[in-house]
Amino acid sequence: MAKRYFSSEENEIIFSYPDEMRKQIFYNMWTLKKVYVKATGRGIGDIGSVDISISSENSAPLAINKANGSMGLDCTICQLLQENDYADGLAVEGKEKYSYEIFNFQMDDNDFTN
Repeated sequence: MAKRYFSSEENEIIFSYPDEMRKQIFYNMWTLKKVYVKATGRGIGDIGSVDISISSENSAPLAINKANGSMGLDCTICQLLQENDYADGLAVEGKEKYSYEIFNFQMDDNDFTN
């Protein structure tokens, strides 16, 4: 999938990591691409038209439209906290600095009865 939907630069990023980390890096990047194309309203079919650029560990990832090299939608994308090898991301309109909080709700079968 990386060869089909990721650019050579994105594949270079993935393969710059040790073997045991590559799968998670792939999912992290895929998730950022996915949240960006959904935020633009284009949908998952356009995931290959966007590159994710990661310039340093301290800066937010950027989504770049491959067709014209523009940043596309004026939004901030970020990787959310990962737990249990899951990847999730968020795309928010604007370039402000955002913070988020994740809540963990636990339910059991009794919560769904009368």
